[in-house]
Amino acid sequence: MASPRQLKNAPVKEALIDIQFESSIELTHIDAIADRVRERYSKKTDIWQTVLGIGQSEGGQNTADNTLLGRRLESKDGRFVLLMRRNGLAVSRLAPYVDWDDLRNEAKTCWAALLEVSGLPSVSRIAVRYINEIRIPLPIGDFDEFLTCPPTVPAALPQAISEFVTRVVIPDPDNQTVSIVTQALQAAPSFVEGKPVAPVILDIDVFRVGVLPAAGGEIWALLDILRGQKNKMFFEHLTEKAVEMYQ
Repeated sequence: MASPRQLKNAPVKEALIDIQFESSIELTHIDAIADRVRERYSKKTDIWQTVLGIGQSEGGQNTADNTLLGRRLESKDGRFVLLMRRNGLAVSRLAPYVDWDDLRNEAKTCWAALLEVSGLPSVSRIAVRYINEIRIPLPIGDFDEFLTCPPTVPAALPQAISEFVTRVVIPDPDNQTVSIVTQALQAAPSFVEGKPVAPVILDIDVFRVGVLPAAGGEIWALLDILRGQKNKMFFEHLTEKAVEMYQ
């Protein structure tokens, strides 16, 4: 594992806070929230859910049922995305990532607007998710130079790997959290400063399920705990050689 520390150039492609509601809010509430943040979030698109029915209509024809779930808002500078659904709110910080406080403060501002409009009493799930891109220089001698849990191939087989996906679910009863860690190499090599690299995605999703009051500070204190768990997962899955690239 690598030693935990603040990284000047963190490899974060997207970081988000996601809060799901115990009961749904109305679309009119979502539009009222969008109105309150319109000076910050100027671009709005709809979020739809499409359910296909096979041979459900008269005559056995396929059908499609479209339901409007909410709105997607994008900040003027393109750095933040606010997803407002009837059953949840998510705030994403896109690259270049700044720090946790930057994301947390933006989410709190959007959350305050939601509470003001909806009077939501409680939430049922909170989550912190970070999608990182670890750019491993090519050629690679072995993935274990950079990853503490690299993909493995039986010794009797050719050792070259062009793609891989691993996913582990790690419950933590002490913190009442669950972490889902996905590692993936699926893209063709890219180039950084003219040098080829293999982009390995390290996707860390840490969540806690349970009813919490929507107002007050409990949600934010628990999100800080989830963020700490996310950091632990990040540094435990990378070697010092990998982390040193982003100091």
